[in-house]
Amino acid sequence: MKGLQFLHKKLQIVHRDLKLDNILMQIPLPKTKIYICDFGIAKQLEKSRTNTCVGTVEYSAPEVFRANEKGQSDSPYNFKCDTWSLGIITHIVLSGISPFYSDRKEVILKNARDGRLDFQRKQFSKISTYAKDFVAALLNIDVGCRLDIDECFEHCWIKSNRAKLEKFYREKIENIL
Repeated sequence: MKGLQFLHKKLQIVHRDLKLDNILMQIPLPKTKIYICDFGIAKQLEKSRTNTCVGTVEYSAPEVFRANEKGQSDSPYNFKCDTWSLGIITHIVLSGISPFYSDRKEVILKNARDGRLDFQRKQFSKISTYAKDFVAALLNIDVGCRLDIDECFEHCWIKSNRAKLEKFYREKIENIL
């Protein structure tokens, strides 16, 4: 989240292909370095929106792949496409499963557009209500209601664990920003 906040707020860059494969860790502990990589389709947003259909479908926000005949999104999208991807990543880290996965691209797209999350699965039986609410707030199909990166830090799940997270970050993660 801190890396994404840096990209969005300091550099005005939307990554557009945030996924587990593009988050790297350099160990040993302590002072692990975490890198967001593969900026091949990232874009600096001078304006507040872009409209190119790019990214990995399984991690991409529904608004990114609402394509017109020119292969562009039929409505421009913004930094919140990255927070959607953060929601997919968080869902996978918490449960071990991708929320909208299918073997077929068109089914993934339909599932993401429908936005139905199944927190009744056994994988979520020991996951807190706050954590599930965080994932749901990131995977909100209504872009206007989806959390932006600053709002992520204000979510009750993050705030209620902030002291532990900050301590872990200070002790284990090297701050290279």
